[in-house]
Amino acid sequence: RYGMYAMLQRRILDQRGLQATEIVSLGLGSTDGGLGTGVVLLAFDGLVAYDMIQKMMHHTRPYEIEEGASEAVHDKYLAQLLDVMRDHSERIKTRGGQLLAYLGMGLEDYEELLERAQAEFAAIPRRDEDRPLVGVVGEFYVRLHPDSNQNIVRKLERAGAEVWLAPLTEFVMYSNYLTGWLAEDALRDQPTWINARMAMGKRFLASLAEKVEHGLFHATLPYMDGFDDVPPREVVDLGADYVNRRFGGEAICSMGKAEDFAIRGADGVVSVAPFNCMPGMTVTALSQSLRERHGGIPFLCLEYDGFEDAARDTKIRTFVKQIADARAARKATEAQGA
Repeated sequence: RYGMYAMLQRRILDQRGLQATEIVSLGLGSTDGGLGTGVVLLAFDGLVAYDMIQKMMHHTRPYEIEEGASEAVHDKYLAQLLDVMRDHSERIKTRGGQLLAYLGMGLEDYEELLERAQAEFAAIPRRDEDRPLVGVVGEFYVRLHPDSNQNIVRKLERAGAEVWLAPLTEFVMYSNYLTGWLAEDALRDQPTWINARMAMGKRFLASLAEKVEHGLFHATLPYMDGFDDVPPREVVDLGADYVNRRFGGEAICSMGKAEDFAIRGADGVVSVAPFNCMPGMTVTALSQSLRERHGGIPFLCLEYDGFEDAARDTKIRTFVKQIADARAARKATEAQGA
């Protein structure tokens, strides 16, 4: 479907007399859509920084005493992030600024912003509650767009959970990693300059992305200790136990991140997807295998078709009650053993 969006949007704009409005379509064939590598670097740095701000909000909001305090801090630093990106965009237009970006350097403004943000989130008065941790995976757009998933994060929080949302940058990094891996595979079969250039370029970008993510996550410490996300190669390696990496698409990301959540101690996993989405159905089919591997960890798969569904909301509340009870029972057993 990705390839169809720009074509449909072009027709809609043309019908409205907006033929002069250009559409840039990003994808595996064109990482920058003709806008230049500097735009990609600028966008990626900003997306990683936003991932960190959103993650800090999700780690704070369920426990806040004053409702809205976490979102106020989130909105404050999102506005500041946009200012930092504007300044960064000017620097990245220069040769020196672009060189620093290629080296994963020159991110001091982002780091300073995240350091201030983590201190402010940490200072928000909190209730002393023991909530189960839920990892949320699934189709890229539905997972990240609250209106599309009917505010799944909020609903899980209101039901009594804390949410760890798979990051916005996950699919971007995965696409780059998989394209490079396929290029390296092709290079072994056909050692051409085109395959070599693709393999080297994608490997360099993957290394740069990991360096940026690691550096910006470090700026959120100590508040977000233990909430670092694994790099795409590890997501793929974990997901490959369930889905062949040549299969491509989002299913291997969802299964790999769900496996990571289970290993890292999450109490349950939720996968969201559009109605009748093939990767989503693949995850639903494979979720039982993950449950069995991890001692019956609850794994809830939800589909969204644009309509409100009271049964879906009941499933969410029941799911959180189930994992909360299991967490309380486990802690009681551990206390008795101690």
